[in-house]
Amino acid sequence: MKKKLLLFVFLLTAQIGFSQVYQQGDIFVNTNFFGAHDSTLCGTNGNIMYNITISNSFIGDTLLVKDPGSNSLIMMEVNNTGMNPWNLNIPGFGSAPFVPDYQANNGSVDFFAIPMKFKNGTDSIDNIFSFFQVPVTNPCSYGGLTGRVYVDNNSDCIYNSGDGNLQSFYDLLVSANYNGNFFDNHSYTVLGSGNYDIQVQTSYLNSGQLTYANPMLPFAYPNSCTPGIYNFDVNSAFPLSNLDFALQCTSNIDVAAYAGAAGPVRPGIPFMLYPHVSNLGCDTVSGSLQLILDNRVTYNASLSTLPPTSINGDTLTWNYGPISNLSNNGFWNSLTAGLHLTPDTTVNIGDTLCFSVSTNVPGADINASNNQYAVCYPVVNSYDPNIKEVMPKGVGATGVIPPSTGELTYTVHFQNTGNASAINVYIIDTLDVNVIPESIEILGRSHTMTPQWLAPGVLKFNFNNINLADSFSNEPASHGFVTFKAKLESNLNLGTVIENTAYIYFDFNAPIITNTAINTIDLLTTISVQTVNANLSVYPNPAKEELFISINNLNSSTTSYLEIYNIAGQKMMDQSITQQATKVDLSSLSKGLYLLKTNVEGAVSTVKIVKE
Repeated sequence: MKKKLLLFVFLLTAQIGFSQVYQQGDIFVNTNFFGAHDSTLCGTNGNIMYNITISNSFIGDTLLVKDPGSNSLIMMEVNNTGMNPWNLNIPGFGSAPFVPDYQANNGSVDFFAIPMKFKNGTDSIDNIFSFFQVPVTNPCSYGGLTGRVYVDNNSDCIYNSGDGNLQSFYDLLVSANYNGNFFDNHSYTVLGSGNYDIQVQTSYLNSGQLTYANPMLPFAYPNSCTPGIYNFDVNSAFPLSNLDFALQCTSNIDVAAYAGAAGPVRPGIPFMLYPHVSNLGCDTVSGSLQLILDNRVTYNASLSTLPPTSINGDTLTWNYGPISNLSNNGFWNSLTAGLHLTPDTTVNIGDTLCFSVSTNVPGADINASNNQYAVCYPVVNSYDPNIKEVMPKGVGATGVIPPSTGELTYTVHFQNTGNASAINVYIIDTLDVNVIPESIEILGRSHTMTPQWLAPGVLKFNFNNINLADSFSNEPASHGFVTFKAKLESNLNLGTVIENTAYIYFDFNAPIITNTAINTIDLLTTISVQTVNANLSVYPNPAKEELFISINNLNSSTTSYLEIYNIAGQKMMDQSITQQATKVDLSSLSKGLYLLKTNVEGAVSTVKIVKE
């Protein structure tokens, strides 16, 4: 499948509308098309809707929407109000919401919806197929840039059988000039072949450049066989072909470990945890991945994927390899397991479940810091399953983070709460202007996923053919997630706000809009006072040598105490709490992540702390 690149900004043209009418007995169907040409994206936005009227209707009356071929039920609507006549609107399924200009044929683009059958009582319209041919009066014109991206393993400057294709999602960057303004965007190589075909707008093009720019594969770069930049301008004879990028790889090795959960965790409710290890370098590596479970979860091997090589108590180990980043098995070559875990019913809201994952460090690994990863999940209940999280979360409602913060990590959680599986899911995420798009690094995902740049700073995560189970038939398998991190622009002013919101699309449904994750650049003069509950605060967090526990209205006649555990669940220290402000000496602890458990007059709370 070819990915196209769209550039330049122009005004939206007038709305376009068409309709088709069907009637049988009491069923009246008006198939409507509404659309408009968007010169910003050089394409036509379209929407097919069925406006349906059922005359002689009543409370409990039903409209069945079926597949004409199999007669299987697609959806059912019920008249719950007794409206008569009964009016309702249903979207056309299978209709593409956007058709780019380069798909125009003889000045028109096509929109269509899959055939549908409408049935109400004895009345039935058996085959409605909606097709609209929409004229494009002022389409953008395009010119093609074609070539191949490959790894020139034998350095002969010719693609041959001994060379490697970059078979998944390796970026080419086009910078195009229009009236002195530069617009940047990305395209992707074709899956499985290494060939690319980028369509650039030539209607208003002055000049442009094509370069290889792939932050996702940092150890491969153009060799001396090909130029690092291909230039083109308005006088170029498009299409421009054989714009090849022959790459060479360094021998650097960098393996990274990560673990992510599909959704928040709740007492007694199973969830899926996905530990994995990936190879960011070109050369193959082998090793082992180790995961330490929180001792308050139960692992169910029969409902998990990719069983571990060995299990020793709460420690699971997988042997992997050889794995290479230059593969045709997705965005990167990795080992990924899916663990079916059930938190104990004894855990409470406010508790935290922690997990750590690590991989052995190959002797040549140039970045040992990403060989281990620790993560903690708060125990919640009654939540919105489609949420956006950011780490560091920051302090307070505005998520205050210090100016020294270099990057943010975002996780989008989604869940299918419908009554049938979701065939396709995709997420659109617009980065804040203070985030550097080229620094994006995808850390984890629950299912096979294809990333895509829609526009500068606009990411799309495609979970095609995910077949995500609905929460009624299989609650643990109804969750999914994607996690990525990005660097912030340097020297941001105090008070700068970084916001991020995701739009989650399940098949052809309207998007579910997540919460907005907010961070604010500011000085932490109060140094992270963490309020655990109305009576208990912990500060500073992170801490260096000392930690303070502040308790309001402490009853000194009642026994209160604290315990500190490492992420493997081992108790590292305990201490009585005898006064409203209790100092805890952390000097004996190594740097890292810990759990602070307090029992104040019988009220138990758990909070994550960091020893710097």
